Formats: sequence, C-alpha cells, structure tokens
Amino acid sequence: MKLLLALALAFPAHGATMNDAFAFALHAKLPKDGNLFYSPYSLSSALAMAWAGAGGETAAEMAKVLGFTQAAAEVHKDFQGTNEAINAVGKAGVVKLSAANSLWVEKTFALKKAFTDLCAGAYGGSANGADFKQAAGKARLAINAWVEGKTAGRIKDLVPEGGVHALTRLVIANAVYFKGDWEDPFMNESTQPASFTKADGAKVQAQFMNKTSWHRFAELPDVQLLELAYKAESVSMLIVLPKKRDGLRDVEKRLNAAALARWTAALEGRKVQVALPKFKLEQTLSADKALAELGMARAFDAAKADFSGMSEEKGVFIGAVLHKAFVAVDEKGTEAAAATAVMMPGSAMMSDPPPVFRADHPFLFLIRGPKGVLLFVGRLADPA
Repeated sequence: MKLLLALALAFPAHGATMNDAFAFALHAKLPKDGNLFYSPYSLSSALAMAWAGAGGETAAEMAKVLGFTQAAAEVHKDFQGTNEAINAVGKAGVVKLSAANSLWVEKTFALKKAFTDLCAGAYGGSANGADFKQAAGKARLAINAWVEGKTAGRIKDLVPEGGVHALTRLVIANAVYFKGDWEDPFMNESTQPASFTKADGAKVQAQFMNKTSWHRFAELPDVQLLELAYKAESVSMLIVLPKKRDGLRDVEKRLNAAALARWTAALEGRKVQVALPKFKLEQTLSADKALAELGMARAFDAAKADFSGMSEEKGVFIGAVLHKAFVAVDEKGTEAAAATAVMMPGSAMMSDPPPVFRADHPFLFLIRGPKGVLLFVGRLADPA
C-alpha cells in the first residue's frame, strides 16, 4: 500500500534543537558537490505526521532519526506551537509566511479516528477524499494544485506522474511559503558584475550586491559569519563563508547543532562592508536513501514497517521521499518555498574600519524562523 506525504515547510522551544540535529545529520547524507537547497523543517514536519501513525520499532527508529526525545504528545505540541507562530508572523503582514497541512485519503482506506484527530488538532491537517484506485491522475493533480497554491506557485508538480497509483492510500501534505524584504535592503545601483571563484578554482561571472551597513557579524579562525535580518524580527539569514576558497567541504564536515550554537553566540553588531551575489536555486531531491542510512530503515521495508497507529490495514510503508525547494535572493529580499512528498506503498568601535565580507567563493546559508528553527539550508557553489 502507498501512503504519500507531500509537504513544503514550517518551523517548531525544544523543537529548534531537535530540528537542527536532524537537519545536520541529513545534510551529511545529501550531495556534497554543487548547489544545494532544501528545507529540513519541511521534511521533519511531514515525517512527524507519519510518525504519529507509526508503532513499535518503526516509531522508535523514526523518533531517533528525527531527534524526537520528548514524549509524543510534547513533540506534536511543539509542532502545533510552531505552526501557530509561523502563521502569526504571516498574519502580521510584515513578511509573507504561511504553513498549512492536509490529508488526502483513498476513499476505501479507513484511518483511525485518533490519528485523524491528532493531525487535525496539532497540525491543522483536514482530510480530503481521493480516488487513488480509479482516478489516481486526478488525485495527483489535486494534490499538486494544493501545494502550488500554498507556495505561491513556486513548487509545481511535487508528485510526478506515476507518483500516486491504485495502491496509494494516503497523502499527508504540508506547505510553507516565505517571502520577505531585508530589514536593510541593498541598493540596485550598487549591484556590479564580478568574479565568483568556485571550489575547483574556475571563475564565473555573477551580479554582486554591495553595501556597507550594520549587521551581526563574527570573525572566526576559519569562517566569517554574517546575519542578514528580514523586516520580521523572527526571520533571518545566516551566511557562513569559509576563509579558504575551497574550505566549504571542511566546514560542512563539522556542521552540527553545536557548531550553529557557537556561530550564533559569536555574532556581534558592527558595520560591515558586504558583497553578496544575487542567486536563484531550484532543487529536487530524493531523501529516502539518506533517511534509511540515518537509521529509519524499517519505515521503508514493506515486510517490517509498522504504521498500525493510522490504520488497521497491513502493508503500509514509505516507498520514497521526494523534496522540492526554491529560493531567490536579490537586493530587496528573499523568496523561498519547499515541498516534500513521502510516498508510502501498501559590538565594534565606530572608528574601526568595517570588516569586508565578500562572498565570492562557495558558502553555506541558513534561513531561520521563529524560535531559531531552521527553515532552509543551502549551499551556493555556483551562482551562474
């Protein structure tokens, strides 16, 4: 039987810590070369709803990989609070930010009331009927239209042709969208072409945005750190720039929640001379192999998976985890969206000269939301 979880993004006080740990463990399993962009919270949010319906060893493995150390009720409460925080930021109108969930249920598949009540209460996931057995193509279009609508058209065709079929039983969908202006925007007239040097030494031309202004900044032995704030106080981008042109691989090897905490603690407000390339990234990832390697193997095994918490029907397992993400960074601000489909068959002195932060070689960037939770993680290896 197939259960599919389609999602885009969201964010959970303990939730930030557990999401960071999951994000960086997953990061180590994703492609190590080239551009990369994904939403760890999008993945963890969808999988948390699937976990709500898991039992036995399957639930234990999923909890370990996802970093869920609290009781289940507390984990779901964290996600509920985070979704509410996200939507509250969006409703304030300073930036566009929203999160939504839904269930798409094969009309002959009986979900347990406790599971649907939990998804509706903690995640706002209302149930929608779907005829996967007789009209899978129509159901796929409906799911994709929902995701596209919730991400302002940025995530299209999340579920590919053939992604749902007669054996699909459930799709759990979560969508999050963000569009925000910088608190201190770059001026268009200051944007100039310049060279960006890739890790292998090759140079490409990029449009660099330039400004000198106050930001939270840190100078560490191997990296420079710059935080760019959005107009909403709870959302920001942290850029991690290795001092060596080819140093990003080493930085990523040491990437974990403790490193992020140290970087964040080191930031201090000061005037900085910034040069940052404009860029746009679109990413499609299959995360099922990475998740299985992290220790969630039973959920992907038709013979061993236990999702008895959602239905009495046997044979439900995760067949694939598909993820799509989009980000565009320019002088005004950032637009970002992500979606996941889990397929389940059966302070310096004013007189000091400002430091130079010139991101003209590969760097890591993280967009954080309410409570410091990671919304997106990206690697810019080539802006061209």
